[in-house]
Amino acid sequence: MNQPPVRVRGTIRGLNDGLFSLRTHEAGGPAAKDGHVACLFASTWGRAEADVEALGERWRRLLDSIAAEQG
Repeated sequence: MNQPPVRVRGTIRGLNDGLFSLRTHEAGGPAAKDGHVACLFASTWGRAEADVEALGERWRRLLDSIAAEQG
């Protein structure tokens, strides 16, 4: 499912077809300076907890680097 520019959802083949949803929204207003929020949700099964935590950390670093570029 793709709902630009606020949401994309799908499956992650590398995590046993786990589900993910990435959503963005304006926290304080329409301009980037007002604050934007990005939320990532992933649901997996049959994978080691360390694999899932590593995925979360990669996403956090990516989102932090995007935010730093915008800030």
